[in-house]
Amino acid sequence: MNIKRMLAVGLLLGMLPAAAWAEIYKYRDAGGVLRYTDNYLEVPEDQRSRTETLEEIKTANAPEEEATAPAAEKPSPEDMQAREKALRSEKEKLDQLYDQLARERAQLEAEAKSPKSGAERDVFEEKVNDYNARTRAYEEMRTLFKQKVDAFNQLLMAE
Repeated sequence: MNIKRMLAVGLLLGMLPAAAWAEIYKYRDAGGVLRYTDNYLEVPEDQRSRTETLEEIKTANAPEEEATAPAAEKPSPEDMQAREKALRSEKEKLDQLYDQLARERAQLEAEAKSPKSGAERDVFEEKVNDYNARTRAYEEMRTLFKQKVDAFNQLLMAE
């Protein structure tokens, strides 16, 4: 039974999507049009020295959630099942957030390809900054989740 649980948690952790967040680069093309891209190789070589990376907004750290620490006494099987269920639920929420961020990133990439006026550039930069902040918050949640899974796995190994 313990091996099945360890495999289930291992698979659960393995399914956690890896973050693939790129920076957004800003440059002016030969015609003077402001362009945005997340692929540095798309920036013309003669423009790379003047390319800017959009600044990201720093978010306030979410209250630290403590990873489940091994208790002095062994948790009951019911407690372990409840913890596993909570981890699965948290992973599902993280997956949904990841999917939402991936869709938004695709929209931003498509929007970055069209020329923008001064006001439109400012609005777009705000969208990118907001996206980057939410991406960073997601990464923090994912890191905390991994700590919880690691602590859960240690409890399983102690049994």
